[in-house]
Amino acid sequence: MQGIAVNSLGHTHPKLVKTVKDQSKNVEWSSTETALEPGQRKSDFDKDPVLDRMEIQLKKSGIETEFTKNIDLSWAVENTSHLVKK
Repeated sequence: MQGIAVNSLGHTHPKLVKTVKDQSKNVEWSSTETALEPGQRKSDFDKDPVLDRMEIQLKKSGIETEFTKNIDLSWAVENTSHLVKK
């Protein structure tokens, strides 16, 4: 595990390690490299918008992409007016 996951979840916590090991047995790995069409260069693929690239990767992994570009974040809305200086 690397990147954002390490920063937010910590390094080698026993429960996290067990969970990742257990779940990784049922996951197919996907990356930009596996999303490329034959003959397509990564540098060309990387020019596309990030949500387009993510949608391609998810579709090629057989994952539902209905909300990839139409994300509903209404659940995350919070009244922050109390944080603003008046």
